[in-house]
Amino acid sequence: MRSPAPYEGLPVSQLNGIDDSINLRSTDVNSRAVKLLHFSTIWDEFAESARILSNTKLNWLLLFAPLAMVGSHFELIGEAPCFCFAGLALIPFAERLSFVTEQVAEHTNGTIGALLNATFGNAPEFLISSAALRSGYYRLFQLTLLG
Repeated sequence: MRSPAPYEGLPVSQLNGIDDSINLRSTDVNSRAVKLLHFSTIWDEFAESARILSNTKLNWLLLFAPLAMVGSHFELIGEAPCFCFAGLALIPFAERLSFVTEQVAEHTNGTIGALLNATFGNAPEFLISSAALRSGYYRLFQLTLLG
């Protein structure tokens, strides 16, 4: 027998201030509205991740990230293909980062929005340049600083 959830059976009026990050669903028990907790399983999370991944064609490039990490760690692929895979994986990350900064900029004034775009817009270049500098590719580092 499963133990009841901590908020199970409470009336809706008592649940209004409870953390909204928990997925609550309403049901009718004994003719009063009650919210029950709905915990997702690991398979639900995998299904949701697969849905998000296949949502746009650009997100398919995210599959290059684990290929680059595994290939680099176990030395299965060379440095050049690993660098290319990591660069391809950065494309959807950069797109998401620009989308989020635009969304935040819509809810702030123009100065803060421009500052966010200028700051976070250069994050992919910073990642590439720091990896190149750490690996000794000084010319690549200089080129990423130029833009």
